[in-house]
Amino acid sequence: MKRFARNVALVLLILVILLLLWEFRTAVVLFLLSLWFAASARLVVDQFSTVGIPRGLAILLVYIVALGVIGVLIVAVGPTLLAELQQLTDGFVQTYGALWMNWPEGTVLQQFLIEQLPSPESLFTVLDPGTENPMMNAVTGFIFGSVSLAGQIVLALVLSIYWTSDRVRFERLWLSLMPADLRMRARSVYRQVEEGVGEYTRSILIQALAAGILLGFGYAVIGVPYAALLALAGAIAWLLPWVGLVITVFLVVLASISTGVGLAVLGGLYTLAVYLVLIYFVEPRLFPRERFSLLLKLILVIA
Repeated sequence: MKRFARNVALVLLILVILLLLWEFRTAVVLFLLSLWFAASARLVVDQFSTVGIPRGLAILLVYIVALGVIGVLIVAVGPTLLAELQQLTDGFVQTYGALWMNWPEGTVLQQFLIEQLPSPESLFTVLDPGTENPMMNAVTGFIFGSVSLAGQIVLALVLSIYWTSDRVRFERLWLSLMPADLRMRARSVYRQVEEGVGEYTRSILIQALAAGILLGFGYAVIGVPYAALLALAGAIAWLLPWVGLVITVFLVVLASISTGVGLAVLGGLYTLAVYLVLIYFVEPRLFPRERFSLLLKLILVIA
């Protein structure tokens, strides 16, 4: 009877903990993000400290450089991205209008497809900010959600500075909750996982940045439309192993096919070449695949 009562109490305790985690999920996510950022920055901070730079100054330099790189990229590429986005929107409006003029008198398939699509007037009315409709509500929610997400990321960065600067005390805190005979083993496992996550994160971020720069430069040279937008999509898609390659090639071919089949093929081959160079020549020098658990990699990809 006592064993049954103990098991029931354990189940109830686990349910209560899960409920608390769900109720405070935002704080939990911020906490995990801050640990992730701290793990990514720790090795660089430690390397600066080994050459005589005070740890506090090393932390400040790492975060200033990281934020500076992000700021420079936004200033350098932002105007081009906005211009291409406006160009893409204008092209969509013109193309959609042309379809509605030509497809009603086209093939049976074209006539069937055009009957399933909204008219240009109703579609563009949905995009009118003064119209109450679900799409505008979704767009507004997306904007506010993005601003909220940016604020949470900034907060996670600030927290990660604390974890980076006071690592030993943080470890002592959570290790104190464990039995004494397990603390050394738990600390070793934690540091190994943290080191692996940090190294892998730095690797994929550096490769994503390299992919964006190489793709953007190459697309601009060979004349692929929307070079900056496609380069940004390729950099983000790099975070999805192999699947990102398929997505990027598809987008490049789709954007270039209207200009010519030759350009679409050239853009697709160039994208494939950049990805293969990163996979087989750059990635092994930054982080060998065999050193990282496939399960942990999958978890990071989902994140």
